[in-house]
Amino acid sequence: MGRINIVGLGPAKENLLTQEAVALAQEGRPNLLRTGDHGTVAYFIQKQIPFVTYDSFYDQAEDFEEVYQAIVKDLIDRAQKEDINYFVPGHPLVAERTVKLLLESGADTRLVHGLSFIEPVLALVEKDPVEGLLFLDGDNFRDLDLNIHKDTLITQVYNQRVLSDLKLAISEIYGDHHPAYLIIDAGLDSQKVLSLAVYELDRVKEVNHQTSLYLPRVEEERGLYDLADLIWVVRRLRGPEGCPWDRVQTHQSMKGNLIEEAYEAVHAIGEEDPEALVEELGDVLYQVVFHSELARERGDFRFEDVTSQVTHKMISRHPHVFAGYERDWNEIKYEAAGIKTLEEKIHHLQGFPSLLHGQKLLRLIKSLYQDFEIQGLTSLEEEVSEKTLGDSLLKTIILAENEGIDLESACKAAIDKVESQVLNWNESIKDIKEENKNE
Repeated sequence: MGRINIVGLGPAKENLLTQEAVALAQEGRPNLLRTGDHGTVAYFIQKQIPFVTYDSFYDQAEDFEEVYQAIVKDLIDRAQKEDINYFVPGHPLVAERTVKLLLESGADTRLVHGLSFIEPVLALVEKDPVEGLLFLDGDNFRDLDLNIHKDTLITQVYNQRVLSDLKLAISEIYGDHHPAYLIIDAGLDSQKVLSLAVYELDRVKEVNHQTSLYLPRVEEERGLYDLADLIWVVRRLRGPEGCPWDRVQTHQSMKGNLIEEAYEAVHAIGEEDPEALVEELGDVLYQVVFHSELARERGDFRFEDVTSQVTHKMISRHPHVFAGYERDWNEIKYEAAGIKTLEEKIHHLQGFPSLLHGQKLLRLIKSLYQDFEIQGLTSLEEEVSEKTLGDSLLKTIILAENEGIDLESACKAAIDKVESQVLNWNESIKDIKEENKNE
């Protein structure tokens, strides 16, 4: 099998071709160009260098991925017989899907570097990437990939649809008036930079396959912050020159705050107040970050462990979405936690407030034993409704307050009795089954 020389053509004109690229093109091997729509093709024609392009492949496929797969297959088939040269725009390792597929295929390849389109773009916008430059593919874009603290260069902005989708996603995060630079034909004589506000992006009609979008980072005075900023704030508060109160807090001292903030978020949801919900969800998030930072300081875990764990949990508990098969949620949950026995399932409910604990316990019992009855309870004689139950609970609260009884503890004690009853019931059933088995 022959070798595939993967050669960068540079960003645009023939004067940016490397000497090595020129030499390879003239050595007599088959020259295959991913596209003939490139400024250096004039050089091949002028010097009468034979070449073939893959432009026709773009008309025969449903999407770009199918095109790239077909090109790679053809290149590998051709290389079975002899060494070949494969020329791509710019640098082979910058935004070239076919090159990535070739390298992953295991074919015998050699990379010949070329100037990428990034350098001409940076020159046009007069930006230095040393403080961080995020590089994204406009045709495979997710708003989750954006980072407001980094300048962002988005390539593959080749038509109006891509530009319109980018505008909508960017405006939601950066705002309509954030500055943006649309760069067209970087490195060519026709190169152009349009300085725009985000809301103006989809008004530009002259985009082509050599269009990129440069998005400057958000300046601090804008007051737009992300999760990294919140973590920084907590670290500053906990640091040597931080807040005396925050510095002495522990998991134990802060656990009540977590419950309070959660209740306030629930109240905002009930009030259907979006502005209040923004504030209260922020307070809940602050608690999560604060506890994560406490753990990081102790060497227990980091915030990334929290997000990784919950992401893994949600993926594993939704196999019908992520894996293509159905499975019971509780079954997955118990398996992940190593819970097998009824006693372990009941113990799993211990962290809930007594009312919620009681309801979850009864649901668990009902799912296992339809004929189990709680002993020693007086049934309500009046018609049961949300109002009557609410009134009964209120009367119970008033009685407890008048008698100086801690209702949470009283309810917890009653639930403990039910747990003992159902565990004894479960043991008796197992004994009966064992006796029947031995008969």
